[in-house]
Amino acid sequence: MNVTRAMSMTRQGRLTAEQGAQGAIRYRRDALGNPESLTLPDGRKTEWLMYGSGHVQGIRYNGRLVSDITRDGLHREIIRSQGALTQYSGYTRSGQMAWQRIIRGEYAGSGIPPEAESENRKDWRYSADGELIMETGPHGAELYDYDRAGWLRSHSPAQGVQERFHWDKAGNPVNEYETVADNRVRAWGKYRYEYDEWGQVILRGEGRSEKTLAWDADGHLLRVISGDRTTHYRYDALGRRTHKVTRTDMQDRAENETHFLWQGTRLLEERTGESRKTYIYGDARSPVPVACAERRAGREEIYHYQTDPSLRIRTVTDETGKVVWDGCWQAWGRMQADLSGPGGFEQNLRLAGQYYDRESGLHYNLFRYYDPDVPGRFLSSDPIGLAGGINLYRYAPNALGWIDPLGLIKVFRNLRADESVSDGLSAKAPGRGMSAAGHVRNGSKSTFKGSQFISTTTSEEVARQYRGPGQTTVTFDTDNVIPDAKGNRSIIDLSTTEKATEAGLKGPASNYATSSSEVLVKGHVPPDAITTC
Repeated sequence: MNVTRAMSMTRQGRLTAEQGAQGAIRYRRDALGNPESLTLPDGRKTEWLMYGSGHVQGIRYNGRLVSDITRDGLHREIIRSQGALTQYSGYTRSGQMAWQRIIRGEYAGSGIPPEAESENRKDWRYSADGELIMETGPHGAELYDYDRAGWLRSHSPAQGVQERFHWDKAGNPVNEYETVADNRVRAWGKYRYEYDEWGQVILRGEGRSEKTLAWDADGHLLRVISGDRTTHYRYDALGRRTHKVTRTDMQDRAENETHFLWQGTRLLEERTGESRKTYIYGDARSPVPVACAERRAGREEIYHYQTDPSLRIRTVTDETGKVVWDGCWQAWGRMQADLSGPGGFEQNLRLAGQYYDRESGLHYNLFRYYDPDVPGRFLSSDPIGLAGGINLYRYAPNALGWIDPLGLIKVFRNLRADESVSDGLSAKAPGRGMSAAGHVRNGSKSTFKGSQFISTTTSEEVARQYRGPGQTTVTFDTDNVIPDAKGNRSIIDLSTTEKATEAGLKGPASNYATSSSEVLVKGHVPPDAITTC
């Protein structure tokens, strides 16, 4: 059963209110369309203080300060207050996060705060290809190794057993000499899987125990049956999960029931009984919150998240600086160990955009469900079809340099003189049947009259490199793309040699697309989805 939604927008297509079963979420925006505040149905409010073209420098929740943020000349966050703590961050020359220090109070010096003053310290090292190869933190050093295509081959954790991975040419996890004929993994370690005719997992076995899964015609997971427990799920008209309830065969009443509230494609709030957790985001683009406000037993407290370069939450602290949650991760998003102890803070966020369902062991990933026990696998095929690659089930070559917050890519573009944020973005020739290769080969020619594609890149550095005089660089998430004037919508990722080859590119066209980390967008990008850099 789907829950009806109603939207209110300005003439420019900017969302001002969203009405649902739990009431209305309202937005106030600045002249550029950046959100200045978000008001929840009960009147609670999150506010963002910004400068320039929309860079956040302060966050408040219901009148309380959450964080003050200091940025460098490239607008990257370098200092963030977190209650009694302050987080300092530094970057490599290529823009990747190199170190993070968390101290009590503020650091009076310059450069990297000394280890003696750090409550928590982390350092990261990268290969010449930009892949994360070493992470050093409170629990020791973690090592990562990759093949030439960037697929993760091994993970040596600071605690626990080394993980090793083998892949077939389609990106399926296999034992060393196995192949997967149709990209549907039917066995992995102690787990076994059965699929329906639409390619959705309907049985997930582990030893003698089994979980049965049922799906609706739109590809939404409706229920999971495990022993005498059945969990039911409901979604709204946009496909976002709004409700889950678990019952046992012996009880008519719900054993556990949770309601979810959304801000676009980001989880805004979850409610279970009298408890609620409201997620607070640092800007309009990030899929991972910087903090949450949790209400239990009539009291509401703010908790702060500390994340790594992959946006995995490593620790959670309260306003006094006490660590209330501490987790160790396996390479593909499975929580190896929760070190916070019994009765601690419940932290259900996993890889970016994923929510851990304790009743099933799966991760809800907005448009799909992710299985953390099999390397980089979804339980159903990609709803955008082959535009996401020839393997409809895989997550990415690795979960360290890649994220897929919607189970479906943040991209950048330099606006032409005839384009503006207020009008949104559309291709020059919607409905034209040009191939991706043809667009790449001809797009830079002065005689090019346009195609059905909008050219973008996954690299802000590439966009900055090619930005001409007077041009503005913008960014948007591809999940916010809507059908164009001809009713078409698709995303073609050409950012790697493998993906460009899958899309039919070869020779110079492939080289140009991959060197530019290009992504072709077919559709319209609403003004509300665009942020200037």
